[in-house]
Amino acid sequence: MKEMFKKFKDNKFIQDWVIPFATAGILFLILTKFVFFGIRVPTPSMVPTINVGDRMFTTHIYNYDNLKRGDIIVFQNKEENDGRLVKRLIGLPNEEIRIERDGTIYVDGVKLEESYVVNQVDKNGKYPLMNIGTFKVPEDAYFFLGDNRAGSRDARYWDDPYVYKDELISKVRFRFWPLSDFGKLK
Repeated sequence: MKEMFKKFKDNKFIQDWVIPFATAGILFLILTKFVFFGIRVPTPSMVPTINVGDRMFTTHIYNYDNLKRGDIIVFQNKEENDGRLVKRLIGLPNEEIRIERDGTIYVDGVKLEESYVVNQVDKNGKYPLMNIGTFKVPEDAYFFLGDNRAGSRDARYWDDPYVYKDELISKVRFRFWPLSDFGKLK
């Protein structure tokens, strides 16, 4: 047994290549399982903030108290067949969200300033048909909308407009593709 250990210890290939690559692979698996993962956006619902085909790094959500309005979140939605969705967090637990016919949003009676929304109307200059009115966000839920309001299937269209804590997956941190747009998202 001592002789076999000595051969292993003296083998430069194992020390220089196998051990470092195995360590890197294990570290990569741990980080992608528990800390972050990449996501590709397949729809224009977040244009102009996120374009079709953009790729981003996200971090898993462990502390829900750190979520704030304006964060871009990845979540599972039971009503959409796409699986994971990427939308902007608009309403926090226990808040009242009011959506006017022109798309203006009020949170607890205060108008929400949304510089990231540029497509409030469709290509014909009309506001899309949607659920408007007042939404009272439940204790353990959140309210999400896409930045491309004229082209986003979001809380305004779902039968249950809320996303619950157990459906939240991760928070978008920065875009890594395309390289021309590399950086933190706003």
